[in-house]
Amino acid sequence: MDGVLLVNTGSPDSPAIADVRRYLDEFLVDERVLDYPPLLRRGLVHGFILPRRPVTSATAYRAIWWDEGSPQVISRRVQKVLKEELGMPVIRFSSPHSALYRRRASPTAPTPWPSSRDSAANAGCSRRRRT
Repeated sequence: MDGVLLVNTGSPDSPAIADVRRYLDEFLVDERVLDYPPLLRRGLVHGFILPRRPVTSATAYRAIWWDEGSPQVISRRVQKVLKEELGMPVIRFSSPHSALYRRRASPTAPTPWPSSRDSAANAGCSRRRRT
């Protein structure tokens, strides 16, 4: 059976500058996001990006923030419409940088979220196709 996997890389807890700064710090120091050695990555993030970018990003987040919360609300709506229109499983998968994910898992606890592959298999999807 075919299915759709929606992946969300996360968003800050709110569009406030402090929350955006914390989110950018968590997101950008991840080795899968910036593929640089750890010291260089931290130097770039803390020396160049975090002193300037949170204000600009917070302004952008405020422009797209919904009354219901973060832009992740959009992925829930898209999931519902796709499921209705396509008649197939639509699985939402949030990254560890997602505010929802951070609230449900502590850094020391194993993740309560299954992998995207496990989620697809549990929904009855047996093959993967990249588009």
